Amino acid sequence: MKRHRILVVDDSPTIRVKMLELLSTSFDCFEAINGKDGFEKALLERPDAVVADLEMPEMDGIGLLRAMRADGRTQRIPVVIATTVTAIERVNECRALGCAGFVLKPVQKEYLLAKLRQLIPSRAGQPTS
Repeated sequence: MKRHRILVVDDSPTIRVKMLELLSTSFDCFEAINGKDGFEKALLERPDAVVADLEMPEMDGIGLLRAMRADGRTQRIPVVIATTVTAIERVNECRALGCAGFVLKPVQKEYLLAKLRQLIPSRAGQPTS
């Protein structure tokens, strides 16, 4: 059976490694170092979901969400924001852009896995292009 593919976008190498270790037990994972890199990889690889940091250089998580929602090839890919930021304005901005959910860092493995499993099946039957 084909495993679903998750793109992890975070500027911290340590967090990316931890996130990849956490998710790779259930998903095929690949990574990006910031939102700009993440958007390019999302266009190229078409992941089943994205887990992205909110605060990153070059393009932050909000910029990534904005870019993905504006492009027909990526607009339906669920994006979960993993962050330490709890400012309600930032959370509301992410929600307005179609963020699929939030997880607080440090990430709890079972919560994130359950969230991704909940999101990915909901895409069944939807076009990916």
